[in-house]
Amino acid sequence: MLSEVEKATIDAYKISGKSNREIAKLLERSSNAIDQYLNSKGKQVVRRKRGPRPNLSERDKRRIIAGASQTTKGCRRIRNKVTPHVSKSTVHRVLKESPH
Repeated sequence: MLSEVEKATIDAYKISGKSNREIAKLLERSSNAIDQYLNSKGKQVVRRKRGPRPNLSERDKRRIIAGASQTTKGCRRIRNKVTPHVSKSTVHRVLKESPH
């Protein structure tokens, strides 16, 4: 991890025209650390969501909720009519999580 002083020094050396390897030698740091700092500068780090992919898209969830609001049938019949590629318990969970 680079300190704030090192980051400011890297910026100053870069403005003056030094290469990343020269900066690394002057600061006694690896050139990889300098590269990573300069490449990540100004970029937001986007963390990907972990875990298994969801079985349903938002569109599928809306279709299940709409299908349930139009009938008094059970989860299995709603699943067969709207989204046959998911389980009955997934349909139940979507309906339970829905504020409607």
